[in-house]
Amino acid sequence: MNTTDPVLSVTTRTTETGPVIEAAGQLDFDTAPHVRAAITTALTTTPAPDTVDLDLAHLTFCDSSGLTALIRARHEAAGTGTRLRLAAVSTPVADLLELTGTARLFPLAS
Repeated sequence: MNTTDPVLSVTTRTTETGPVIEAAGQLDFDTAPHVRAAITTALTTTPAPDTVDLDLAHLTFCDSSGLTALIRARHEAAGTGTRLRLAAVSTPVADLLELTGTARLFPLAS
């Protein structure tokens, strides 16, 4: 990545099943607030969605701060009655979820 490339891009699109938030790049201490903000925005729409899907297929890196952001987002979603699902997961993120035992916290979108 060169210095003009964003470290993380976050986009949200609406589907029939609810919002899909796609994060691409590096999810770390500096970028985690951007993902959390997108999730919070999706959860505070009226009416609250039944599900919010996270598409992490294009994440190249996730550190403990990124993982913490995902876990906090899961708790925030549960508090609104919304299911937070993973629509796709890159290999580095899947490895982190398995290593930390947190994969079981996130249902997969079908």
